[in-house]
Amino acid sequence: MIIVLLCIHAALYMNFYFQLSLLSKRIRDSDVQLGLAAITSFLLIGTTTLSVIRNYSYRVFYIIHITFSCSILPILFFHVTHIRIYIIETTLIYLFVVLQRFFLVKRSRNAFLNKIPKTSLISISLGAPSTSATGKHDPGQHVYLSLPHNPSSPLNVFRKNPFTIANNPLKNDDRIYLVARQMSGMTRLLSELAHDFHRGPVDLIVERPKGASASFPDLLQYDRILFVAGGVGATYTIPIYRSLLRRVYSMHKKARSEPKKNMLRFVWSVRNPAETWWGINAVKEQYGKIPDGFELYVTSTQAEKLKEADRARNEDQEPIVKDITMSIGRGTDPSLAGILTEMADAIKPVDEDEMKKIIRRGRPDLKVLVDEIFGDNRVERVAVLVCGPVEMGRALRREVGKWVSRGKEVFWHDEQFWW
Repeated sequence: MIIVLLCIHAALYMNFYFQLSLLSKRIRDSDVQLGLAAITSFLLIGTTTLSVIRNYSYRVFYIIHITFSCSILPILFFHVTHIRIYIIETTLIYLFVVLQRFFLVKRSRNAFLNKIPKTSLISISLGAPSTSATGKHDPGQHVYLSLPHNPSSPLNVFRKNPFTIANNPLKNDDRIYLVARQMSGMTRLLSELAHDFHRGPVDLIVERPKGASASFPDLLQYDRILFVAGGVGATYTIPIYRSLLRRVYSMHKKARSEPKKNMLRFVWSVRNPAETWWGINAVKEQYGKIPDGFELYVTSTQAEKLKEADRARNEDQEPIVKDITMSIGRGTDPSLAGILTEMADAIKPVDEDEMKKIIRRGRPDLKVLVDEIFGDNRVERVAVLVCGPVEMGRALRREVGKWVSRGKEVFWHDEQFWW
């Protein structure tokens, strides 16, 4: 909207000069030229934020956004005099943010990267960074990673991406663990580094954890809490889910009572079930078994593989479930096994019966899921946290919105990975 108003501002001035036959003269004046340069900068910043361009090349978006956001300040300063006080204020705020981020940046020389077998995922372990740089994080927060400056790859300085922290804070371990999907740009470079096991630790630059989850209300005040994750979006929801599990079972252990059934509901939709074992074992580690209300939906061709597992069992063949849950044991680099063991605190094999209990075939029916939770007359307040594809978030929001219109109180948070 701001860019639209600025374009209208420029268009009206151009029309004004044209009507007075002053356009050919004024177009050569510095204030008009600077104004046109400012409008062009705003248009470039605005158009490159479109999802089509961001998805095509996040680096293009990032470079243009940073470059023109900085260059536009001196352009506007010399454009007209009456806005200079605001430009000075903006510059001071920007410099404060830059200095703050500079002092919060820590170079971690003890980062390990490995590819998770049978998936397109990369595991990243940032070893024991200084608390002044990263400190203890809250579940659901993220860090910005970038590669050190390399004279042979000068554009590395522009590759800075956020990655959600996939583990919960540990008392005696300041390390953070990340799980990312290999795509293009930054994750492609990290994947290439993950192949070079002989190199040992990798030098990465990491910033202090950030994220809105630190300011969430106490979610246990709600009658029900629903988590919906799609693919690698579980890196956001699982840490929050685990932290609430710990609190729920701790409170009921002290009170010697049983937790409310399905107070926490977790729905995870994936294409490749081999991508889930890190999260499943992290949840299982919480209290020795997979809790009630945890559901794993396997979509795409992997659902057919699960059907084959039922037939294979009758034919004395190795079930696909074992292949899913024990993939770490075959074809895995020893360093990967060590990092991922720490990631889940204790990797315990998930037996076939447990997998059968949580696995569903196909996509989750969000309408049925939402109606089950909100349809209980005893439920008035519900917290809903979703992280996955944009379409999943929109579909879930539509279903939840129907119950909001009926008077239900909802805390809603949709975490989107735009990069």
